Amino acid sequence: MGHFHIFIQSYEINSLSANLLKPKNKRTFAVMKTSIIIRFALLFVAWAFTVWVLVASTPRFTPYMAFVIIASAIIVFVPVYKKYIKNGKN
Repeated sequence: MGHFHIFIQSYEINSLSANLLKPKNKRTFAVMKTSIIIRFALLFVAWAFTVWVLVASTPRFTPYMAFVIIASAIIVFVPVYKKYIKNGKN
């Protein structure tokens, strides 16, 4: 019976924290959306600068370098997309 009681308490804490994270009005949601856009822009600028340094510092552009650039874009942007865009719609 003690385990059931602990489960109920943890469920109440999780539901309470979920309700605290919901925006109270549309204006709050709009501010959050603007901040997400700014995060994407800053992340893209940092990634683009890193790619530029990589390309500028090598004498030849090889298929391996193209692979590294594409793989780094996937590693950087897909998790961020999933966190803020895909799960943000729910």
